Amino acid sequence: MTMTTPTRSLLSWLSARDLITPEQAEEAEAYAHAHALHPREALVKLEHLSDTDLQRALREAGVPTWDRLTRPTDDALNKLNARTAAQAHAVPLAVEAGALTLGMLDPLDAGAVRDLERRVGLRVKPYSLTVATYRTLTQLIARRAAGQGSGRIVIDPDAVKLVPQDVAERYRVMPLRVQDGDLYLAVADDSDVLVLDNVSMTVGRRVVPVQMPEATIAALIRRHYVGDELAELAREAGEEAAEHSGGDDVIDLGDDVDDNAIVRSVNTLLRDALLAGASDIHMEPTRDAVRVRFRRDGELRTHVEFPRATAGALIARLKIMAGLDIAERRASQDGRITFRDSGAETDMRLSVLPTTNGEKAVMRILKKENDILEIEDLGFTPQNLEIFQGLIRKPYGILLVTGPTGSGKSFTCFSVLKRLSKPTINVVTIEDPVEYEVRNINQVNVNRATGLTFDRAIRSFLRQDPDIILVGEIRDGETAKAATEAAITGHLVLSTLHTNDAPGAITRLREMGVESYNIAGGLIGVIAQRLVRRVCRHCAVEDEPSPELVNALNDGHIPLENPAWRRGEGCDECDHTGYSGRLAIHEVLAIDEAMNDAIVQGATANTIRDMARRRGDFHTLREDGLVKAAQGLTTLDEVLLRTRD
Repeated sequence: MTMTTPTRSLLSWLSARDLITPEQAEEAEAYAHAHALHPREALVKLEHLSDTDLQRALREAGVPTWDRLTRPTDDALNKLNARTAAQAHAVPLAVEAGALTLGMLDPLDAGAVRDLERRVGLRVKPYSLTVATYRTLTQLIARRAAGQGSGRIVIDPDAVKLVPQDVAERYRVMPLRVQDGDLYLAVADDSDVLVLDNVSMTVGRRVVPVQMPEATIAALIRRHYVGDELAELAREAGEEAAEHSGGDDVIDLGDDVDDNAIVRSVNTLLRDALLAGASDIHMEPTRDAVRVRFRRDGELRTHVEFPRATAGALIARLKIMAGLDIAERRASQDGRITFRDSGAETDMRLSVLPTTNGEKAVMRILKKENDILEIEDLGFTPQNLEIFQGLIRKPYGILLVTGPTGSGKSFTCFSVLKRLSKPTINVVTIEDPVEYEVRNINQVNVNRATGLTFDRAIRSFLRQDPDIILVGEIRDGETAKAATEAAITGHLVLSTLHTNDAPGAITRLREMGVESYNIAGGLIGVIAQRLVRRVCRHCAVEDEPSPELVNALNDGHIPLENPAWRRGEGCDECDHTGYSGRLAIHEVLAIDEAMNDAIVQGATANTIRDMARRRGDFHTLREDGLVKAAQGLTTLDEVLLRTRD
């Protein structure tokens, strides 16, 4: 029995609630049909409705939603094969009490649900998935379809040799293995006979297709073919730079810009960074070369080196992409790059700084609105999450998120805005610069040239009838005073601050000149956080830290029952670091009336910390890290590295 195309149930439901117009519903349906998408994906692509708002509307209507990136269980995956799941735009998640929990792009499609129930012989409990979550989870299913139950795809090098790189890239296919003389081939569409026949003719073997998301195939192509390609590009770029050099590291990029080795090198580097999950790209000239490093999981790792002669041309190309002045090489410049690859767009913030060896470029890869997590997925322990949710439900006051640069402070703030933003409230932000562009929120960039600073923006916001104000960062006394005064006058203010721990925020505000009575009147809570690296799930093994180390970190405050310590041995998936990905550890401080009285009397951070301890709901960053290490999510070494006494 063939699965039917998705019904219009979701579009009709949204139209009936005036969340989209009938015209938008018709356009989305036509777009979905023309581009082989689900109508929900079409809605998001056409920007008729954000996936966040759609998910919220379903949740408020009582439709169960699933926002967690939990790996589907083996028994669930065994109930529904990958092809059937893809046809229904569904993901089997778990089997519990004789029912299959199923994530769907359209949980209102009753016909599809009944069809799936007949197939699996179980009752189906449909949950709504966002497009981003659906895509991530389908990658896991696709990997399993390739015969890798652990989620790790093993590629046979002999199979790779059969398919030339240009063929793999042209048809977006990836050779997986040779079995019984047949080539098992990852393809985005296993019904595309033309692609299968052409590859079969090229390799002289029968091809067995394995359906897999195109993004996963692209990542595999880059991982298994990129080494030789990038080395060749670096060599070509060096020769090109030497041939066209005009002296002083300046070269003419030439007329055939698409064929230019410099242009292709930059595009390849940006693509590699995205596929590697990097957060930043560093392109820095040294005396002998141009070193390119990617920051992954908080650490810089060298990706490739280019000949020294390419330095000027590489930086010039980035400047052109960001619309900067390529002739200005003695002053710092900042810009924004929109990189388009395979139909997808990624924004990057570019900073160029002159150094003694030439100009250095750093690109921060910016996340999209759909990448912002729900607060339940930020890694809070159940107790901390309950306190945090209580804080953001308060109608006014200032909530601070503290930590060093790169600890995810802004990301946490925008997760709060994602939860609180709705058509009935006015949200305004002042940022330097705007990183996450979010619809239905009024975002303002700091502009010092025109006098638009953080503190002036806050005072202007107060004349804009705001409900929630986000201040990107409190850096000086004027901003601290303006933000606190806005909180006192009946607004919810979110901001970030650089302090070592949560109680230290009170001391920092005093040092900035905020009066103690204003701190007590405005501050409702402080969240201190750090990012620690996750143990790589592909090479994780049991571990047993010394009891002395555990006791030294714990100090008797956290009961640890049946800990499951783990560490990564190192593998190809994690670049032999033992870690892959990051998670947050937190210190959550809710300010109560007793603390307010103490703050007015000039209480120190230590006093406030002791009061929170006695209250019984406060745990330090190290203690929170200890809990997550005991759950096997990270290691004690990592917690020690990212925290301090």
